[in-house]
Amino acid sequence: MALASLLLISTALALSSPSPATSPQSPPQEPAKAAAPRLEMTRREKREGFVALAGADFRGYKKQAGLPSAWRFEGGILSLTPGSGSGGDVVTLEQYEDFDFRFYWNIAPGGNSGIMVRATEEGFAAWNTGSEYQLLDNATHPDGRSPLTSAGSIYALIAPSKDVCRKAGEWNEGRIVMRKGKLQHYLNGTMVAEADWNSPEWAALVAKSKFRGMPYFSKREKGHLVIQDHGNLVQLANLRVRKL
Repeated sequence: MALASLLLISTALALSSPSPATSPQSPPQEPAKAAAPRLEMTRREKREGFVALAGADFRGYKKQAGLPSAWRFEGGILSLTPGSGSGGDVVTLEQYEDFDFRFYWNIAPGGNSGIMVRATEEGFAAWNTGSEYQLLDNATHPDGRSPLTSAGSIYALIAPSKDVCRKAGEWNEGRIVMRKGKLQHYLNGTMVAEADWNSPEWAALVAKSKFRGMPYFSKREKGHLVIQDHGNLVQLANLRVRKL
């Protein structure tokens, strides 16, 4: 079924993407070329109480119900295909305080997306309230030029300790752990960034960042997981979460 999803995305891109000859600075969005990741939880994850998230577990940001039409959940893969319908960020129906969230992700060439944590709907966008795990094509997106905004970063606040991101079109394995305000980002099995939302060091970073003046940013003890629509094709698979 994952193949059907990829074929659908490939067809949509063929109809909507400009040719390289006419738009050399806008690389076409392509479907995943690597084999799909494991689409089921491991036995250990099941024993530990992880819960799988499917399309029915998300809705549009500040929407009442249902995925926007540009988002599809098929064959265990949640995909955003820009231009195929209404888009926008999607949020989990449930809110989480302390959690272990695991997922696979795949971004189009030149693509950008992200996952916000403990986000609420008090701002005009999810990133006004929750910090972001950056999903990015480091090689060709402009944000990849700075480690502070590269894949796996706590976006615009803490750079990953190393670049272990795979190239666009290949699946990466992500993990976000939040426990009593202590945040950890993992990428392909390596913890690449961490922070404590309750620390003075974090407050100082925020005060010097684009998030200064946002009264709810990283202030809530519970919130949604939010997947960002940044206008690029992105796929996520085997989304599973455990409350801690």
